[in-house]
Amino acid sequence: NHRLPVIATSVGGNVELVKTNFNGFLIEKGNVIDLASKLELLIRDSNLRLRLGENGFNIIKEKFSTKNILHYQEVYSKL
Repeated sequence: NHRLPVIATSVGGNVELVKTNFNGFLIEKGNVIDLASKLELLIRDSNLRLRLGENGFNIIKEKFSTKNILHYQEVYSKL
């Protein structure tokens, strides 16, 4: 429950979970210059860091709430 923004590579399921400038940043795999740039940006801009972290927390809270988990369990049990 630390509400931190995410920096992830733009591969696999990361693309579906991380939205650049909303809850973090997607970077190209192996691009250490972009990684350093995004880290520096988040270190320097506390408002951005807090906003992206809060947005990420809200996404997880919504997607994985008890209500949603119970719904998924119900759907899976019918399969």
